[in-house]
Amino acid sequence: VRAALGKRIGAARGNQLTMDEVRDVARRARELAAVSAEDKDFVSLASPQPIPDVPSYDEATAASRPESRAAAVRELVAVAQREACQASGSLSAETAELAIGNSLGVRAYAPSTQAGLVLVAVGDKSSGYAEWHGLDLAQLSPRAAAETAVRKCVLGRGAEAIEPGVYTVILEPPAVADML
Repeated sequence: VRAALGKRIGAARGNQLTMDEVRDVARRARELAAVSAEDKDFVSLASPQPIPDVPSYDEATAASRPESRAAAVRELVAVAQREACQASGSLSAETAELAIGNSLGVRAYAPSTQAGLVLVAVGDKSSGYAEWHGLDLAQLSPRAAAETAVRKCVLGRGAEAIEPGVYTVILEPPAVADML
């Protein structure tokens, strides 16, 4: 809950959806706003506006079972084992709901799903990485992800040390995302 008292803003959160908890969180947000410094840049809470329909939910992902994700993991491991690599990582699927409302009349709700794979293939002296994220778990190709990580691991075999220095490097999107 975010409370605005003039240009003073306070925020509090809770993890229960009981009326008592919601009231308590709102009370704490208001108390924090009352003692916060003014935010000179704050103009107002948002007012109601049309909200575009954005795809954020996939029924099959929401209904996915651990057994089906385990089958995908078995496929990843089999690809890694063919090249004498060990595979580790995670494959997850989650469902969430977001509801927003304010005293100016904004009311919005959106369910969402998110699926993700993080995979590391490790050999004796090399490793490879792959990841995938999306709304629709059916779009994941476990074999393609495993082949990517394993290919990087295999290509790293026999790498030799280089002298310290300044080198141009090209980073993959996940590395750049981590740095950002």
